[in-house]
Amino acid sequence: MTLEEAIAKIKPLDHNAMEIAQKRWDSIAKPLHSLGKLETLLTQVAGITGNADIDLSKRGLVAMCADNGVVEEGVTQTGQEVTAIVAENFLRYDTSVGVMCKQNHAEIFPVDMGMVTDTKVRTDHKVAYGTQNMTKGPAMTREQLKERVRRLPMQPGVYMHKDKTGRVIYVGKAKLLRNRVANYFQPPERLNAKTRQLVSHIDTFDIIVTESEFEALVLENSMIKKYQPKYNILLKDDKGYPYIRLDTTQDYPRFTVVSRPAEDGARYFGPYMGRKAAFSAIDTISEALHLATCSRVFPRDIGKDRPCLNQHLGRCCAPCTGKVSAEEYRTLILQAASIFEGGAKQLERELTEKMNEAAEELQFERAADLRDRLRAIQKLGTRQHVVAGAFAELDAIAFVQGQTRACVCVLHYGGGSLQSKEYTLFHLTGGDPAEVLSAFVKQYYAQRGAAPKTVLLSHEIEDADAAGEYLSSLAGRKAELAVPQRGERRVLTRLAEKNAYEEIERREKGYSAAWLHHKGRNRHHLEYWIDYAADGSGMCGMKMPLKYVLEMFCDRVAASKTYRGAAYRDSDPYDYYARSVDHYIIHPETAQTLEYLLRVLRDEGENRAFAEARRMLREQKKNR
Repeated sequence: MTLEEAIAKIKPLDHNAMEIAQKRWDSIAKPLHSLGKLETLLTQVAGITGNADIDLSKRGLVAMCADNGVVEEGVTQTGQEVTAIVAENFLRYDTSVGVMCKQNHAEIFPVDMGMVTDTKVRTDHKVAYGTQNMTKGPAMTREQLKERVRRLPMQPGVYMHKDKTGRVIYVGKAKLLRNRVANYFQPPERLNAKTRQLVSHIDTFDIIVTESEFEALVLENSMIKKYQPKYNILLKDDKGYPYIRLDTTQDYPRFTVVSRPAEDGARYFGPYMGRKAAFSAIDTISEALHLATCSRVFPRDIGKDRPCLNQHLGRCCAPCTGKVSAEEYRTLILQAASIFEGGAKQLERELTEKMNEAAEELQFERAADLRDRLRAIQKLGTRQHVVAGAFAELDAIAFVQGQTRACVCVLHYGGGSLQSKEYTLFHLTGGDPAEVLSAFVKQYYAQRGAAPKTVLLSHEIEDADAAGEYLSSLAGRKAELAVPQRGERRVLTRLAEKNAYEEIERREKGYSAAWLHHKGRNRHHLEYWIDYAADGSGMCGMKMPLKYVLEMFCDRVAASKTYRGAAYRDSDPYDYYARSVDHYIIHPETAQTLEYLLRVLRDEGENRAFAEARRMLREQKKNR
């Protein structure tokens, strides 16, 4: 039975059976709830089985017997010699526990885990002949620890290294437990610096055997989240991929961005690659359908203030004026929801039909409004995958080590273009790329609860098959995990490596040498033209030749298209410039020319902007 099949068979607790069982316990002549957790557990058994008549006819008790050197400190009433006597008494049921087991028809299974002497009790799990006094030194010798390793099964599972205080300091998974755990106890010179440090703090370890490597991987993630081990790669970001939420119970519904869906009756669209992509999708739809994007709350704020600029620009239907009823606005919202769900084509057909009907009935104003709305929706065109909430189709992930820290860079691609990028920095050196990437990939997508169709890695990882299966389980479909060696896919992982390296350089040196080189060597960057003013007033921007200003304009348009991808709008280059212009050192005439072209692009479109650029060049040549 697979883990998915086992999970599918798990049913919710039968609360009716639990209620009956609890009433039965309360009716017994005893103080209410006096049996504490025992009552709670039995009530849960009723809920699990769906039957208040609890049947625990098959019962057993496992007694793990061992001697501890710490008895020297007077922490027990008896010495180690008593352990052997009691262990053999278990076999004859000649102990207080034995009597209780007889009365309840339960078997006893004593196991010698580490008694000082051998007895008739089974010894196949015996680790050592007692332990040392842990107040004076390690409880187990290194050889005893190795002997325990040699007894481990050749099966998949999870292992947990612990320090002398019993705290879990590392959790790992293994396809073959014995081989994997044995790797930690090699000669120190064969281990990297991180592993040597970890091994120096291992006092003991525990294991959990699983049916498959995939189950071990799932359990490993769960144990890491539970114990937060010191020597594991730990990701602090637990936000998840964002969704767009729509509460249709409101009179004037509004789209919001949330971290993850909830069982609250609202509609959810996504997931999206990041909050920026989610907000961009809302802005795109809202502009197309003239939805309100302000902070006003309706119907509370209707008529309280004058309409904002969006109404005058024709970008908002202005429910704040009271001219749009709740029913009419709800219709627009539902149309927007259909676009999020990929129903743009169906909506186009419906609007076309309504537009023709309005024209036939001589309702020309209404027909014109429907026409404008139809054109706006048709303009969405190539942006549909963002609008429809499609998750990233491909992620490229790279691991790079610097002198003092390491970085993992994730590039999210959708619709053939870069949608967003993320950096995760670690204060470690000498780490194994395969180990770091393996830990990162599992935790990264587990925290987000979703995975793209394809994940490209810069390095091979040892548990690629299990990790691929895990990603598929998160994605709800087949997910590909690959390490490209050539071609376009390798270009993407190299780009991720380049971004990771530059981020490390920024953190270690305070700047990116590659970025400074690019800015300083290319004349279409305004940074190339910064110099000391002739009047001695300090640094200032020199006037750029027109051809380089036009190159800068083209560069900004291309960069916006690359980074915004399918969400790109002609206003994006101007918006980016407006956000950054305050800290630019740029000549006034250069700024004037660039701003003019960006405004033309924003207001009149790309064809008109490039036509204006060509006109400027022709005019310059004419005047020479």
